[in-house]
Amino acid sequence: MRFIIIRNFNDSKMLINIIKNLLGINIKIKEEDNYIIVYHDYKNDDDIIKIINSLSDDLMASFITYISSDFDENKLANELEIVLPIFMNNDFPVGVYNFKSLLLQKPIIHNRREVLNYILDSSGVGEDFIRGFAENDLNVSKASKAMFIHRNTMIYKLDKLKELSGFDLRVFIDAYILYMLIQ
Repeated sequence: MRFIIIRNFNDSKMLINIIKNLLGINIKIKEEDNYIIVYHDYKNDDDIIKIINSLSDDLMASFITYISSDFDENKLANELEIVLPIFMNNDFPVGVYNFKSLLLQKPIIHNRREVLNYILDSSGVGEDFIRGFAENDLNVSKASKAMFIHRNTMIYKLDKLKELSGFDLRVFIDAYILYMLIQ
């Protein structure tokens, strides 16, 4: 189960009816004052983006939309708890965002400690590891020597972080996001 958060709409009843028609019966919708959350089973982000864009065109509206990650049910609730304050308390350009693009849009994140803990949860990677790897040019050999970690251990930790969080420190954008969160 995943979720979508949609903001910037005029008529929530009409929007909800159209979403139900587009996404089918296997959805659950939670309506709040200025946003709705749609829980769904779609796995393909491209399909969701097409549906959101179609919705936007049909209603002649410009939505700000967040598409959740593809994690298990336990992490889903945590993601919603982490993302909602960032997504609702900031002005974002119209568009569709995922976790990484949301974090890239806002260099000042007030709950950055919680965001970082959410990302690093049970990965075995800490702030010193991120800082050491980033400050050694994202180079495994150079960072492992500087941090006195065996190269294979370094690779194992990088792979574990990627597997558990979706963040790969060997990719510049991911390293940038994590490095900014520890600053």
